Amino acid sequence: MAFISLLDDRAKPKGSRDPLGFELVWGFFGRKVVGNLTTITSSIENFSVALLGFYWANEINANADKDNKQKLVRETFLRYEQVAAYLRFYGDSHSIMGVTRVTERVGNEQNNVSIGSESQILSDQASYGLWGLYSAALRETGLIKGSEREMTDTGVAIAKRIEGMLNKHLFFDLIKSSVIGKDKLKPLSEKFMSAIQASDMREELVTALMSGAGQYPLQSELWDTTIQLLQVEKCQFLM
Repeated sequence: MAFISLLDDRAKPKGSRDPLGFELVWGFFGRKVVGNLTTITSSIENFSVALLGFYWANEINANADKDNKQKLVRETFLRYEQVAAYLRFYGDSHSIMGVTRVTERVGNEQNNVSIGSESQILSDQASYGLWGLYSAALRETGLIKGSEREMTDTGVAIAKRIEGMLNKHLFFDLIKSSVIGKDKLKPLSEKFMSAIQASDMREELVTALMSGAGQYPLQSELWDTTIQLLQVEKCQFLM
């Protein structure tokens, strides 16, 4: 079976190992079952960070004119993502997208970290960060909508659960800053991590994501069956 490990130059993404072309098959049928999630969107922590970021970015730019709103919302979100990444680093998160640059910048001898378009934590943060990789799943789940990643009622309800544990005005100031002292980030890290990992919020978010918000009947049925089986096993364990 050694041939299974051979590279197929025709496969996408380039370099993937799929000489028999099974990816197209399971991808087609997989989308019939799970319509909103992919192997890329595997971190519930990233989902909660992204959802809060879309909520805040739209709030900060609520009065922006229509022609510039998408650009401003995106720029604000990318700044937020940078701030969140440093806070998560101090909170020992293992799900940070851009962790290599974050680690390097926190580990240097400077007392500050820079925030902004010149301080991206990925080579193309908009494409390879939360804005580009997690927005489609959140949109398909019915938590955000539109190119500005505006919030739906369901998305707002979950985002407010996270926001309720934080002083949002303090975070707004950080997002708008060009430079942030590391000594300011460390004390805020614990609160931020507690907010994005709160158990009641996570349960609500996981349910929305796994059930597909009712848009994918088969996926929702599978999720309900999984929950029932877990409850049965839990009861048997307690007996």
